Amino acid sequence: MEKKNRILIIILFLCIILLISLALKNKAIGKDHIYSYAEGRAEAIAAFIEEEEALENGEISEDDIEYIGEINGNKISKKFFMVRYISRVSSELNYESYKEDTWDSFKRDVLNKEYAIEHCIYPTNEEIVNAVESNKAEFEAMDESETFFESFLSGLGMTAEEYWNYNLKYEAPYGILNGNVEEYIEENKLEPLDYDSVESIIIDEEFYNSLQ
Repeated sequence: MEKKNRILIIILFLCIILLISLALKNKAIGKDHIYSYAEGRAEAIAAFIEEEEALENGEISEDDIEYIGEINGNKISKKFFMVRYISRVSSELNYESYKEDTWDSFKRDVLNKEYAIEHCIYPTNEEIVNAVESNKAEFEAMDESETFFESFLSGLGMTAEEYWNYNLKYEAPYGILNGNVEEYIEENKLEPLDYDSVESIIIDEEFYNSLQ
């Protein structure tokens, strides 16, 4: 599989576009399903964006953020964790444990970032922007995509511009990062990374244990 296509697939998997793509091929997945999935994610995403913007604007400090855990010294905020957690719960896919799969996704990202930096394959801003623009073009070329996307945006409470900006900043970088690492390991015939090798700790066990 070409690198561009793998990156696209990974990004699509991280966001609603995959569901919309499926809906265009499977009429059993309709606009109401798309809307419900997006609506289920809306509150978590809005809370996360609000916290990130407050941090960037100096309205709060990192000491004000509530963290759920730490991986190799990288603290993971509750709000970021909940964005991914709610995405899994809302997707109706069968996970053995929503919270464990969500935590594993952060372990993967942290280790992949360290590996990518060490091997000089960490995605550049230009690479991220180009991938998102390619993603948009691929999606817009799909028949009926606009109707489904409108349902998604309505449920999420975002404009198209707001969503793509969110995707560019918080979803695409991880998709491209993970794609680069997977590509590098495959091309060089290396052993897959052991994501359980990271040092991870749940800081707020009461909160974590309250989740499914």
